[in-house]
Formats: sequence, C-alpha cells, structure tokens
Amino acid sequence: MNPFLENTIQSQSEFAQFWSRQPEKSGEQKAEHYARIFQEFDSNFDLKFDAQELRKLLAARYHVKAPPRVVETFDENGDAALELFEFINLERNLDIVGAEAMRESEEELVEEVRY
Repeated sequence: MNPFLENTIQSQSEFAQFWSRQPEKSGEQKAEHYARIFQEFDSNFDLKFDAQELRKLLAARYHVKAPPRVVETFDENGDAALELFEFINLERNLDIVGAEAMRESEEELVEEVRY
C-alpha cells in the first residue's frame, strides 16, 4: 500500500505529481484512489455523487466550497449526479472549481459584512 494513498486529504497538484511519477501500476492505483473516494462519500452507494455528497467531498478532501451549479457543469448525461468519469473530469478541473468557489465565498462574506 502506498502511504500517499492513506492520506485522505490531498491537493490537486499533489495528486498530479504523484500520478506523473507512477509507472505501469498507475491504472490500478488510480482505481484504488477512486474506489476510496466513492466508498467514503457515496452515501447511498449508487456509484454517483449527488450535489449533497459532492459538497461534502469537496469540503473534506479539497477544502473548497462547491459552487452552486457544480453538478450541472460536469454532469454530461443529465442525471443530476456525477458518475466516475464525470467526477474525474471535475477533479481535473478542480483548480477552476475551487477558484470559483472562493470567489463566491468572498462575495457572500462581503454581503454578510454589509448587513
């Protein structure tokens, strides 16, 4: 077992660095990585992340607040949830999602301070 995979919190850059150094076993390791994520955050075991599950996942693993329409943005088949490949696409674009979430959080904070 790789000690890196035991850490439940990792940044996208750490994840990218880790996989870029992996030889032939990377497919198996990636499968393990995603299996752990789904096992931990797919609360109804439907192999999809709905908006609530995704909010929890992004907050716990990546410390970002999910933008309001994040599921719709990455949901290619229109089932209102993210399946594995849709989630992988989101994870690849996590910097963008995180930046958007931070902007929205800042806007909410400004609104709270005003009132």
